Amino acid sequence: MRIFLDARDLISLVDDNGPCSLDQVRERLSTGGHAVAITPTVVFEVAAPLVQASTSTVVMRRLNALESLPLDYLADSQIDRRELNSALDCFASGKEYVPIDPYVERFDAAIPESGPTPTAIYLHHSLAETVFTIWQESPELLRWPTTWVDQLQAVMAANRSLSSTPTLASHFREKVRRDLQLYKIVEPPPTIAALADWIYGSPDRCPGVRLGYEVFHHLRRNIGDRPKASDFGDFGHVRCLPYVDLMTLDRRMADYVRRCGQGWERSPSTKVRHDLASVISEL
Repeated sequence: MRIFLDARDLISLVDDNGPCSLDQVRERLSTGGHAVAITPTVVFEVAAPLVQASTSTVVMRRLNALESLPLDYLADSQIDRRELNSALDCFASGKEYVPIDPYVERFDAAIPESGPTPTAIYLHHSLAETVFTIWQESPELLRWPTTWVDQLQAVMAANRSLSSTPTLASHFREKVRRDLQLYKIVEPPPTIAALADWIYGSPDRCPGVRLGYEVFHHLRRNIGDRPKASDFGDFGHVRCLPYVDLMTLDRRMADYVRRCGQGWERSPSTKVRHDLASVISEL
């Protein structure tokens, strides 16, 4: 199994504050052929103290402990673009959607949305050394991008202010159009609606894009839920759910995932757990 732990549970594990010791979890993972799936998003959350004028000792220790576990590197920032490319190719050739493989060989290869990473020249950089290099050269990568968070909050506020909104299925056409522009994927405008409708016809097509879209709009509909910048970490993890076997999410975000999957043949909520203890019990 591939297991995704949010930053809170990951820190609890590597700090030996979980229900089992780090050594015991490492043994269970290795014996069972399991791995912890990590993304730049969650690793940078763990490394956030580096940009908060904190000592680097704790962060480096945590990253070294993390790297002692069996790891798989999940390129979360590449999921949407690669899913849409696959969908476009399959739709154009009349084939069923071909799932992508968003895993890469090295942690640093998971960082850029496309192209090589600057640290690729370092052949034997550890996880801690890679993060330390990024902290020295581009510390802004370890912070939540405030412009991105501000844009998401502004979009949500604008949507909530509308007197009437289109259905999720019809609005998905606009999302696909915008995403194709964002990722510079060339597609003649007349076919975008048909492509979007085809993708939306099955949650197994572009599953990361679809789940992230649905969760965002379920959150938007809940007027009483005022998301903070820190909440967008869990929101960012949701797109990874189709590519792991178990994931920890807080109960609030897990409930949004549950709502999205109602009526789907395979609800993504069956993979969600609320804490580290629940995951360990299944190893």
